[in-house]
Amino acid sequence: MMIDKVDQIGLVVYNLDKKVEELEKMGLGPFTKLEIPSLEVLYRGETKKIRMKIAMAHTGNIQLELIEAEGECFYTDFLEEHGEGLNHLGTYVQDIEKEKRRYTEKGVDILQEGEIYGVKWVYLDTYDKIGFVIELIQVP
Repeated sequence: MMIDKVDQIGLVVYNLDKKVEELEKMGLGPFTKLEIPSLEVLYRGETKKIRMKIAMAHTGNIQLELIEAEGECFYTDFLEEHGEGLNHLGTYVQDIEKEKRRYTEKGVDILQEGEIYGVKWVYLDTYDKIGFVIELIQVP
């Protein structure tokens, strides 16, 4: 049930700007920031409206994604339960619906899904099984 390759490492943070500053001082980056004042996501089967800040940088072939969020969602629940840190490992897929079915047919629940600027993403509820969440990402 593992993914074939890791394309993205996702971290959830309390303060995105502060974390970007700390990481850039350590030599990671530069980061590109994106603020999303209103985003509709499907969280555990229910539609929720959240706000997000995202910052992305590359280290080799891996994208590092930092997420700060407000509202009822996977990110804020994760922060409450685990604190800031590794949230998910992401992999790019060609057909997100096909991959989603592949996992749900094996008994894996969908944790959260949505779309930002044409990029579709699905978080699989794998934390209790393997110690991290898998994100499927389909780029147009």
